[in-house]
Amino acid sequence: MLCRFGKSAEGILGVRQTFFDENAKYLSLAKAQAELYVAQPRRERCKLCDELLPHRPDFVKLSIPYASCRRCGQLNGLHQDTDAFCSAIYLDESYATYYGSADQQAYRYRVDAVYRPKIDFLAEALGNDGHDFKSFRYADIGSGSGYLLAALIDAGADGCVGFDVSPHQTEYANRMVSGHRCSVIEIAQAVSEIRNLDVDVVSMIGVLEHLQNPRDVLQALRDNPRVKYLFLCVPLFGLCVFFEMVFPHAYPRHLVADHTHLFTESSLQWMESAYDFDRRAEWWFGSDMLDLYRDVLVSLSQKEEMRDMATVWMERMRPLIDPMQLAIDERRLASEAHLVLRINR
Repeated sequence: MLCRFGKSAEGILGVRQTFFDENAKYLSLAKAQAELYVAQPRRERCKLCDELLPHRPDFVKLSIPYASCRRCGQLNGLHQDTDAFCSAIYLDESYATYYGSADQQAYRYRVDAVYRPKIDFLAEALGNDGHDFKSFRYADIGSGSGYLLAALIDAGADGCVGFDVSPHQTEYANRMVSGHRCSVIEIAQAVSEIRNLDVDVVSMIGVLEHLQNPRDVLQALRDNPRVKYLFLCVPLFGLCVFFEMVFPHAYPRHLVADHTHLFTESSLQWMESAYDFDRRAEWWFGSDMLDLYRDVLVSLSQKEEMRDMATVWMERMRPLIDPMQLAIDERRLASEAHLVLRINR
C-alpha cells in the first residue's frame, strides 16, 4: 500500500490568505450557519454508523454541541442537516463565491498548488495497483468550481465529468474548465445518480462530510459494479479542532456548521470494513500548524497592545509550520486525510 505523510503549506497558504485578511467576515458567516444548524432537530444517531449517540455533548463550539460515537469514533454535531439546512447552505450563491477564484490566474494557481498534487497521488496509487491512470473514466462528486477536473485534464485523464448540487458553482466550473463537463445533481437524486454512474473511479474531495446521507451514498458506490475505486479527502478530528476550541475570535475552518461530522482513523476503518473497501493508498497531511499560525496572528492583530508582536510571530513560526506539521501527520493526528479505496467485489 502506498503511504505518504506531509506536504508543504506554502501552496495552500496563498489560497487561504483571505481567512487572514477577512477573519471577521468568515467568523460572522460561521456564526450565522451555526445559528441555523442548532435550530434543526436533534441528531440521535451517528452520521456514519447509525449508533445511538450520547445525549451529553463532549464540547460546544459556536453553540453547536458535538459528541463522539462510542462505536465507530466519528465526531458528530448533535443536530440534523435537514433539507432546509442543506438548501440554505449549499444552494446559496454566497457559498459558490466562497470556493471561487478572483481571476483565471488565481484559478490556475489553485489547480496547480492544491489539486494537481492530489491527482499525481491518485495516479501513483492506481499505477501501483496495475492500472493506467489515463485509461480510466472519472466522476467527481461535489465538483464545485471544477478544480479537480481541471487537474485531471492537465494530467491526461480526458474521460472525466463532475456533478454538484450548486447551479452557481456548476456554471462557474463550466466557464473555467474546457468541455462543459459539469452537471447539476439534485440533492434528492444523488444516490440514484451515483448508483448508475458508468465510470471507473469516483472522487469525493471534501464532500463526504457534507452529505445528508453518507451511508446511502457509500452503499450506492458499493452496489455499482462499474466503479472500481473511491478517491476521498475527508476532514478529521485532528489537533486543529482543539485550537478552534480555544481561539473564539478566529474563524473556525473545521468546526463550522457545514461540517456536521468529522472522521477519525477508527471511523475510517469502520467505514472500510462495513462497505468492504480496501485501502490501497493513504496520504496524511493537514493544516493544523497553519491554522495555529493563523489563529495566533489574528488574535494578536485584534489587540492593540499586542499588535506589534504579530510580525515577530510570523518571523518565528512560519519556518516551523512544515516540520511541526509533518510530526503531526506521521502520527495521523492531522486535520485531513486522502485515501484511495478499492471496492472489493
